[in-house]
Amino acid sequence: TVQAHVNQVVKGGLVASVNGLRGFIPASQMELHFVKDLSVYVGQTVEAEIIEIDVHKQRLVLSRRALLEAERAKREEEVFSTLEAGQTVRGTVKRLVDYGAFIDIGGVDGLAHISDLAWHRVKHPSDVLEVGQELDVYVKNVDAEAKRISLSVKDTMRDPWLDHAEHYNEGDIIEGKVIKLTDFGAFMEIEPGFDGLIPMGELAEKRIERADEAVHVGDIVRVKILRIDTKRKRISLSITKAKNE
Repeated sequence: TVQAHVNQVVKGGLVASVNGLRGFIPASQMELHFVKDLSVYVGQTVEAEIIEIDVHKQRLVLSRRALLEAERAKREEEVFSTLEAGQTVRGTVKRLVDYGAFIDIGGVDGLAHISDLAWHRVKHPSDVLEVGQELDVYVKNVDAEAKRISLSVKDTMRDPWLDHAEHYNEGDIIEGKVIKLTDFGAFMEIEPGFDGLIPMGELAEKRIERADEAVHVGDIVRVKILRIDTKRKRISLSITKAKNE
């Protein structure tokens, strides 16, 4: 390992001096990722490894990337030896992509898929996260062989569905608006963002083939809460049983 003082940007990389000798750092050997503007390194002294001695051009070919890769491998070994699924750890958002967020946890990046960023539907990760943000993340899965870590942001927070459900009990009579008809029943909005299902057999006392034979979207109906399933996050409702109360 040598100390290289970066002097200038040239085609394909950087010129640096090492103890009075001329050194060259190819652009691909400066960082672990692609660097668009190499001029930010001019004037800096960086640690690098000699990967080639070019006698003909009287220069050293250097690599900073080799050192960074070695450091990353060491960090990865430390993290993967201690990290387990089910843990909650502190992380920093490093990069946002369409399908999720890469979050640094102790020098190793894990991926939080867009579906694991919040309990509500997220159109793009930038809607709920920003680069540099520190936050707690839940470790969903660790694959040491593939060097992959699956993370979740939402699993560090209580599911809002449970907060809504706490306000109701099985047997309660409530009113709400029909918001969707399906082949197996009708969905009723109990509160904004909190729905329950009225199964086909609970829509009318007589046998019906389609939900629109009993209700229509926009109807305000009176129902009885039959079941609150917190594990599956489902609420079953009944119009017919509410009529008898």
